[in-house]
Amino acid sequence: MIIEHESNPEWTVPRDAADTTVAAVEDILRRYPDVMPAEVERALLFMTSAPILQRGSLSSRPGMQAKMDQLRADHPKAFKPSMTGYAIAALLVVTVVVIAFLIADIG
Repeated sequence: MIIEHESNPEWTVPRDAADTTVAAVEDILRRYPDVMPAEVERALLFMTSAPILQRGSLSSRPGMQAKMDQLRADHPKAFKPSMTGYAIAALLVVTVVVIAFLIADIG
C-alpha cells in the first residue's frame, strides 16, 4: 500500500523515450553553462524541435524555465525563424490580400 504522501519508487514508474530525453536535457540545463559544446547542441536541438508538450514538461520543472531563458539568450541565432518561415508568412499575406481584392471586385 502506498500512502498518499509517499512517492512511488522510481522502478515502478514506467519511462518512455520522451521522458528519458526530457530528463537528459534537464540534467544538461541544471549544469549549464558548465557543459560541453555537444551537450549545448543537444539542448538546443531539443528546445528547437521537440514537441510543445515535452518542452512544456521541461519548463514546468523547478528552475528549468530560467535555465531555458538563459540558453535562449546565449544562443539567439538557433531560435530565429529561417528564411523559409519568412517566405511562407509573406506568401500567406499576399494570398489573403489577393483573395480580398477578388472578393471586393466581385461584390
